[in-house]
Amino acid sequence: MRKKGQATKSLRRAYVTAGEVLKLLEHIEHYRHELSIASAILEDWLRGSPELKTEWLKSVSAGGVTAADFDRFLGGTLHPRPTLQKAHLRLLA
Repeated sequence: MRKKGQATKSLRRAYVTAGEVLKLLEHIEHYRHELSIASAILEDWLRGSPELKTEWLKSVSAGGVTAADFDRFLGGTLHPRPTLQKAHLRLLA
């Protein structure tokens, strides 16, 4: 897979081999496994630290989804993102 800073390969290709597909699927499986392990570690840490869990949940509810978002939240610079609400249209006769 690509490393940070490398240009991405074109997503559209005229021809792709079965071996390339297999290799890509193996990468996907590897990263899913790594993500599962990291998620389990995070859950364990949050379970063991109620104060941190509270801060994490506040960050997520404010729209934070990345490490940078959580860092900004802890520094007081991540604020809730405004959400658009559709107003109800009423028909008057």
